[in-house]
Amino acid sequence: GVTQMLPTEDRFGLTLSQIKVQITILMGGRVAEHIVFDEYSTGAQNDLERATMLATSAVTQYGMSSKLGPRVLTEGGEVFLGRDFGRVRNYSEHTAQTADEEIASLACEAEKLADKILRQNREYLDKLAEVLLEQETIDNLQFVKIMEGFVPIYLVPATA
Repeated sequence: GVTQMLPTEDRFGLTLSQIKVQITILMGGRVAEHIVFDEYSTGAQNDLERATMLATSAVTQYGMSSKLGPRVLTEGGEVFLGRDFGRVRNYSEHTAQTADEEIASLACEAEKLADKILRQNREYLDKLAEVLLEQETIDNLQFVKIMEGFVPIYLVPATA
């Protein structure tokens, strides 16, 4: 499958909440595969790569880390001898480990939310899969018709 997010408006920046939603969307295919087949395949590789890049950017470039605070973790000083051989970074190994843990936490949190959304809405997952097996692609109108009645979890009030 392919995951594509169309912008609803021009955006120059993203909030942490928006990044988390995008990572959750990117985890959807992998999670759906696990729910249906009880195993993973290589099919979600590109989505995982994009999700990891988003999480990494949030933590290391955009200062959105709750543990590291508002700072940018940079590497520079590449030397002609080798690609990573001469890199100099402005942070400690402990900070790098903390950043890795936060990146993994963002990905795992998103995967859990995608799992929750898809399990609670399994009927829609099955409907979409059935149509896609028959005709390979669907347009926006078909998608909207299939998803009629679907309410994403993050839009449901806390009391529900």
